[in-house]
Amino acid sequence: MSEVLSQHMFEQLQKDNLSVLYDKCYSESVLQCLAEKLINDSANKYMLLFLEYMTNYQFDENLDWNVGSIVQHFDVSTIVSGLKNISERKRAYLYESKGLVWAFGEKNTKDQTIVDFLYEVLNYAKSSESWWMSAFALEKLTGKSSINNLKRSLKGRKVCGLEDSLKHIEDKRNIISILLNATNIDIKEKIFPSLKKYFLESNEKNILKNTMWLIGHLRLFDNEIIQHIKRIIETSTDYEIIYTAYTVASKDPRGSFEDNFIAGLKSKDPLIRKMSLRGLSKINARRNISIIEDLLDEENNQQVISEATDTLSRIKNEQIRSERKILSRCRVNENGLIADDTDKWYADPSVYNIFSEAEDIESVCFDLVLRKIKKMGLKIVNPVDLATGTGKTFRHILKRIPYEGTLYGVDFSADMLAYLERIINRQKLYVNDIKLEQNSIKDFVLGKPSSFIISSFGFPSRIFNKETCLDELKSVYRNLSDDGIFVTIGWDETFKDELNEMWYRYIPDSIVANSFNEWCDKRSAKIHSPRNCCLTWYKTNIKVPLMFANLEESVNVMGHLFGRDAANAVMKEHRTFWWMKMGVTIDTKESLKKAIEKMESYK
Repeated sequence: MSEVLSQHMFEQLQKDNLSVLYDKCYSESVLQCLAEKLINDSANKYMLLFLEYMTNYQFDENLDWNVGSIVQHFDVSTIVSGLKNISERKRAYLYESKGLVWAFGEKNTKDQTIVDFLYEVLNYAKSSESWWMSAFALEKLTGKSSINNLKRSLKGRKVCGLEDSLKHIEDKRNIISILLNATNIDIKEKIFPSLKKYFLESNEKNILKNTMWLIGHLRLFDNEIIQHIKRIIETSTDYEIIYTAYTVASKDPRGSFEDNFIAGLKSKDPLIRKMSLRGLSKINARRNISIIEDLLDEENNQQVISEATDTLSRIKNEQIRSERKILSRCRVNENGLIADDTDKWYADPSVYNIFSEAEDIESVCFDLVLRKIKKMGLKIVNPVDLATGTGKTFRHILKRIPYEGTLYGVDFSADMLAYLERIINRQKLYVNDIKLEQNSIKDFVLGKPSSFIISSFGFPSRIFNKETCLDELKSVYRNLSDDGIFVTIGWDETFKDELNEMWYRYIPDSIVANSFNEWCDKRSAKIHSPRNCCLTWYKTNIKVPLMFANLEESVNVMGHLFGRDAANAVMKEHRTFWWMKMGVTIDTKESLKKAIEKMESYK
């Protein structure tokens, strides 16, 4: 049947008649058979025919997908030659073709002409479908995360809020808008209920595809959703819907679709066989190795052979399986806790403590402060660690600074203080004169003045809020003795280090920038003085490592801080080490008074 149909289509295309590609979306097997005939006749001629026809904007959805499925079988040089022979004006029309974009991704070539074209689509496409497809094609060709690319392309632009995005979920750009707004609470209370209702009740194609994709990406599988996806896989005749269903099914962590993948290996359609193999590779189905090997022995389709061998490697290889286990254990949220206003990273003591202990592991910054104190001959009375967190600096003071009176650890988070309390009890640190106080920086009151107040990555609590900065500065001033000093440790505020580069790459923020350096400069420009509080730099450009003990620790912490894409990148790079550039401020009571006066003059 495939041979007869493809022969008829071939004869029509020889007459430059593309109407045969309008009828419907044909199966992969029919279009592959047709592609082989076109290649043997003259692939370059047909490639130009397709592109010229599409640049006249005379294609519909069926034609678009059929051409894409044909072109994926053409030689890379044929595709590149076709792109180079299309004028720049006409080339813009091709940005709207999701079929071509998909085909270029399937070719899995790193040819720069194709990569450049896909970036053009990502930047300029009006169609949200081709815009979307270009990011996934680029991920295959460059290894750069598709979702991260899509998020970055929307960062700083006017995008819909969560409510409007959920109401217009048929638009692919609104999928990314939803992800940009995907805090843990919103996923639970708004996103999941809406997605489930749309998915189970809607028959509109784009809504069905988009809700199903989001369900898979956010891992929102319940029994009703699983059963509905199974019905789609088993009964749908729409190629795009089936493709999406297989993609989503592979993301279910429980492996609920294993039987569907096994059944798909017997499909006559090579695309279904390929998607089934991809699904099996994601769930590490070791007991199915022999079934995959049997398929490989009989398989003739080159793309399926490639997918089968890739799947076998992923299932058999112990290192790959171990890495998958690490990622599965690190259940991180979409955008990272840094970007999640409802679940700030410093509110998770277990994550914060690992990060804190890994940062400046040799205590370079604290040692600078310690030597300065000794040179000053400063008598330490009632020292305070502001925003103490899990107590790294608090414990430095206990172990390394002789003091009189009481050491205070102040933090707004009860969870952080409870974590520190457990450390204190376990290490019997309670034999010292210490006190933990749950309070904000602007409201803490000692009763007795302190000659040494320090804050590491905690002051000010809202660096871009001038009112908060002033209130907190006044609070420190009130509690500081006349001969005391106030110390802060944190970024050097140029932000040009490897950890901030992670922020630039993975955290959705409002800074629009074409490069990391531009992003750093714009972020730095928002801070008008040290810590935005008119403090006094003691040392800047201090280079210290962030070094985790092992890969699992690194993936877990960096994934929690910066989100899922970051976790995947850390795993891929096997990275456990980043450089940070830090700065230390030191102020006396007199310099704090001047800082407060200066800030009040800005009102």
